[in-house]
Amino acid sequence: MIRHCCLYFKRFTNQRGTTLLGAKEGPPAGNPCDTGLPWAAWHRKHPKTVKLEFFGYKMHLATDETGFVLAATVTAGNASDLEGAPALVEQARVQGLRPRRLVADKAYDATRLREDLVRQGIRPYIPQRTQRQRLPKQGFTYDKRRRQWICPEGHRSIGQSPHQRGGWLVYFSERACRGCPRAGRCLSRSQTRKVLYWHPGTEANRPRGLKRALRVRTVIERTFGEAKQWHGLGRSRYRGRERTAIQVLLTCLVLNAKKMARRLQDARGSGHGKRRAMEWAAA
Repeated sequence: MIRHCCLYFKRFTNQRGTTLLGAKEGPPAGNPCDTGLPWAAWHRKHPKTVKLEFFGYKMHLATDETGFVLAATVTAGNASDLEGAPALVEQARVQGLRPRRLVADKAYDATRLREDLVRQGIRPYIPQRTQRQRLPKQGFTYDKRRRQWICPEGHRSIGQSPHQRGGWLVYFSERACRGCPRAGRCLSRSQTRKVLYWHPGTEANRPRGLKRALRVRTVIERTFGEAKQWHGLGRSRYRGRERTAIQVLLTCLVLNAKKMARRLQDARGSGHGKRRAMEWAAA
């Protein structure tokens, strides 16, 4: 049975729960990556108020609009969040699903990922990491015909070079910047000319309706909260990525079974609702 759905992505850290490699002990001496556990690694998170250093894994989940888990994968704690995204989409397709929309937080914001999703017929609803329309808000405009950026004082860029993250570094003339009245506000102490970072795909593949999609995305937050609070998924019970993945998959099976049981119980009073619930469970 082919089902059209909307995927909701989320990831959280799964810390080691042993006394040998606890989350509060700090990295081992010497090579911090030499932990003895495959795919586990040290990572440091920077919340607004607290620095949290942990040793463990990252779990990535994909759910539908009801919080039903459709796909799950486990990566190292210091791996990029983008590494788990393609695997989640592929798992959903293997199950016969045809996702039309994908909603995720800004950790999954990448030009290449959005392009791949659009190529597969999936509309990505992902918040932008950087400030939207950052350069136009600063007064810079782009001349498409000449392929040059123009500063607020009317000076044009004189060249650009590729950046390692993709995109371009755009340079302005030192002579123009030296005599510019905005030089004190526009340049840092070490700069002799203005340099901009520009990526042509930053504003591309961003459909409308992002705020509405993020409001519906709270369903996956509840799924994560239930897994961590009532099923102990905040900490890994085993050593190794494979064993941790088994823990994650078994927990997701339990979460889905509970949702199926609640749906069947709610549908007892209605024959039509019961039939729909059985069809949903069979799918």
